[in-house]
Amino acid sequence: MKTSTRFIFRKMKKQRGQMLGMGLLIFVAALFFTTIYSFKNTYQVFTEDYFQQQHYADITLTGSFTKEEVAKLEKEQGITKVEARSLMEVKDQEITYRFISLTSKMNQLSITKGRLPKNTKECAVISQFARKHQITVGDPLTISNQERKVVGIVSSPEYVYYVQNARTMFADLDKFAVVFVDQLPGPYNQILLETSDALSEKRLASKIKFNQYTKVDDQINYQMYEGDLGQFESFAFIFPTIFWLISFCIIFILLRRTILKEHKQLGIMKALGHSNTTIMKIYLMQFGLLGIIASSLGCLASIPLSNWLLSMIRIMIELPTLALRMYPKVWSVAVGVSVLGCLLAGSLAMLSVLKELPAVSMKPRMPRATKRSLFEKLTFIWSKWSFNTRYAMKSSVRNKGRFFVMVLGIAASTALMCFSLGFNDSLHQITHQYFDEFASYDLVVEGEPLPLGNNPFAGYSKIDQHSPALQMPTKVRGEEYLLTVLESDTTMLNLNQQELKEGIVIPEYYAEKWGVRVGDTVKIDDHRVSISGIIRLGMGLSMFTSYHYAKDVLPDVPQVYNTTYMKSERLDSLETALLEDEYVFSTVKDDISSFNSLLENLQILIWLLIACGVILGITVVLCINLMNLTVREFEYMFMNIMGYSKRKILSAIFKESIVQLCLAIPTGFFCGYLLLQMIKGEFSQNSFALYPAIRPISFILSGTVILIMSSLRIIAANRFINKLDIVEGLKIQED
Repeated sequence: MKTSTRFIFRKMKKQRGQMLGMGLLIFVAALFFTTIYSFKNTYQVFTEDYFQQQHYADITLTGSFTKEEVAKLEKEQGITKVEARSLMEVKDQEITYRFISLTSKMNQLSITKGRLPKNTKECAVISQFARKHQITVGDPLTISNQERKVVGIVSSPEYVYYVQNARTMFADLDKFAVVFVDQLPGPYNQILLETSDALSEKRLASKIKFNQYTKVDDQINYQMYEGDLGQFESFAFIFPTIFWLISFCIIFILLRRTILKEHKQLGIMKALGHSNTTIMKIYLMQFGLLGIIASSLGCLASIPLSNWLLSMIRIMIELPTLALRMYPKVWSVAVGVSVLGCLLAGSLAMLSVLKELPAVSMKPRMPRATKRSLFEKLTFIWSKWSFNTRYAMKSSVRNKGRFFVMVLGIAASTALMCFSLGFNDSLHQITHQYFDEFASYDLVVEGEPLPLGNNPFAGYSKIDQHSPALQMPTKVRGEEYLLTVLESDTTMLNLNQQELKEGIVIPEYYAEKWGVRVGDTVKIDDHRVSISGIIRLGMGLSMFTSYHYAKDVLPDVPQVYNTTYMKSERLDSLETALLEDEYVFSTVKDDISSFNSLLENLQILIWLLIACGVILGITVVLCINLMNLTVREFEYMFMNIMGYSKRKILSAIFKESIVQLCLAIPTGFFCGYLLLQMIKGEFSQNSFALYPAIRPISFILSGTVILIMSSLRIIAANRFINKLDIVEGLKIQED
């Protein structure tokens, strides 16, 4: 083995503690990046292929259609496929069943078991519901006293996400089921279109009459898919970047200190004829090897982690073809960033030394004159501190590089934990804000449009309050948004009645997206309306207005209602009565249960992020602390010889930690909230919005964990000082 190679491994062994710490950070960064980004690519490829293979419809028209209207569209230029179907919802006990008639050309079903139904006595059940209720092929399914035989278990491109409506984006499997049948009675109420070019809503409206025009990218199912892609990409870059940057900063500080300590050795090497390239190779190769080994192990560890992530995602989504796929390019990027970052950080640390002549390098280093610190300038406080405190304050900022990296690392760890806990808080805040502050109803009945004044619930003595509303899709700037038209004196939703009479009230997310304020105007279906109010709303996003305003400004809005909000002190009795009359409804309890199922699935991700924050904090604290102790080894020996007790030395180290924590923790709190602000757009869509909200208890928990991790510094320092050899220390000639 060459002398230079032995020298490299000797250096790695000497600094094994710091090398292991930096390797752990690089390992986690490569693991996180490779796992999340590879899964993002895999998910995108398989989902897009699935949509294409099952012929996910480009446009869905909703209304009431005849066979003649369907045939008319088949002759329209630009339309390559046309298919009509029927949908019907039935409430039986606590379960809402959505019946969908079969289609063969578009939105094709993927058969997991069995076959598709061929007559009215058979049905196919969506796989998510079948798994939950242990339904298999051949089982009878009784709904509203009508029995059908389950002949197939299927998946649908429309239900990759088990969406029920805008309020229940992740439907409760105990209370919602999708059932496919051969045909349904009555007229068609949906037409699916596959187009070869852009087909405008106006052009179709000139051919047939419909109530709703929905492009594929306006469907909640597709919006959630696109939102998840953005979320995966954000996580794949934000968190690994933090770990990589911290590890590169530690390398810079460590190598810079090593070079300053071994400047004479460098001068001798130069005098013996070694080139700068050779010297850089000796000092940088160890970090290059560290980058290769740590990142490669991270990439390999991503295989079992990806399998675990895949199993967790399959709980939330239904994608039959989804399978693990590795991407060599992603692995190459992870290894390349790790190695290049290590080499670049090391090269920057060596630049100033490599320029020196051998004679200059071999001269003893003159200690730099230290400037007065900020603490010393505050003379009225400095003079009152004890020697131990002044020593601690002065030492804490003596080496700005180590001080900066320690503060940065602790701040990053605090930020990750604040972000993780705050993300959980923000999701819980959405349900609290909607159900406790905005919605006052107990249940919602949805059905066919009825004229205002026609009240089929007039004979229900169990209803304390009820309020009709019209929910209809509209277009704003080319995108589909829900418009809810209410009676101006409604109390079922916490809305300002005057604002409802004067214009439309929109969620804060829409206002930010459109760049509008109260008093501005916006076009809804080619009609200019005034924005009279802006509210903070996280779920059930909609624009709100009154029938009074809509009648004057939005002539396309009919004076009908299709939704009824109800309030009752005898809710159980009301539900029973509605079930007997075969009304389809959902309760507040159902909606909360649906959202809580989403939160349960996200808990694992939140715990994983918290674990990453803890790993980062512990690694930084121990790495920088070990570097600091090694550099100040002679200083502590000398203090021990002079009679300075170990308790006072540890006291000084503790005070140094306090200074760093006082800067790092508030910075971490701010950065954690900033991270939430940065990713909120990836978690928001036209029917759902995330607003950053970190509870005080989350700040307290994050700070407490950081304090516990920082106590490891005192434990490590105590162990290090106990091992100091005073006799050996007397032989040391320089720091």
